Amino acid sequence: MEVNHSEVQLYTQLDSKYSLRTALKFAAVPIVSLLFLAYMLWVFMSMTHVFFEANGYLEVAALREAFFDYLVSDLIEKLPFVGAYFCFLFVMGYYFSRLLLHPFKVTGIYCEKKIKDKNHIYVPGGPLIDLKLITNFSSVFFSFIDEVDKNGKFEKRNLDARYKNVQKPVLDKIYFLHFLILVFIITSLSAVGLYVLSVDLHGRIVELAIQTLSTPSKSLGHFLSAQKDILATVQWGAIALMFFMYTILSYFLIKQMSGVSYSYFTSMRKIMDGEPKARISIRDNNPGHLYAYYFNKYMDQVLGESEKKSSKLP
Repeated sequence: MEVNHSEVQLYTQLDSKYSLRTALKFAAVPIVSLLFLAYMLWVFMSMTHVFFEANGYLEVAALREAFFDYLVSDLIEKLPFVGAYFCFLFVMGYYFSRLLLHPFKVTGIYCEKKIKDKNHIYVPGGPLIDLKLITNFSSVFFSFIDEVDKNGKFEKRNLDARYKNVQKPVLDKIYFLHFLILVFIITSLSAVGLYVLSVDLHGRIVELAIQTLSTPSKSLGHFLSAQKDILATVQWGAIALMFFMYTILSYFLIKQMSGVSYSYFTSMRKIMDGEPKARISIRDNNPGHLYAYYFNKYMDQVLGESEKKSSKLP
């Protein structure tokens, strides 16, 4: 059976858009924490300005404007590194999106090759990177389809209670944990980057304040030291915020994958339960379109041929 190349291209674009959206989400999370840190550093700068005014340091009347210019010039110097950092996050986000599609890719690629070569063997994915429900059931399902193709006759099969009782998408906790560990590693790298950047920017505030005063007082040293302690709390808050946002993002991504997995699973279950015309249907915003297309084509080929053979029997 020939595949429609225009349809393949359309479904490939839909899955690519999903991967790009996921990559952008991964790259955007640290921006929120970065903006929070930038705001808090601006507050620290304002506090320093007020402290100087309250202590009668007239030389610092233009401190706020001077600091802004100083900070911007420093940030411009760091733009190449910041840009490379966000490019790295974008690439990792794209990689994670492809990793999430892996359970469906295994199914889709198998069906694509099976259309061309009936001797191709199904090899399930690994337990660390694939959803348990779709991985386990696919082995049972494709074994059933091989029997139908071999015998040329479709007969429904009784399913185990563990598959019959699945009535809604199931969040695979082990898969979620494995994915979260990978995200945790990337988040840790992001946390280190935010920490280094915030320490450097606060050091600029201190440096500018000391340069502005001809005779720094003990009270200034105490003030800046206390400000540094507060910054540490702010840094941990920003890092915790980033971890929280990545966890929420991971949860919703896995939940979305569980929904797609359920669509694959229910279509397979319907076929085994006596509905040979059941096919996978994916929402536009969800991934897995291309692999569902190959699955549906393979079902059309095998079940269509078995139906023709059955109709010729007396």
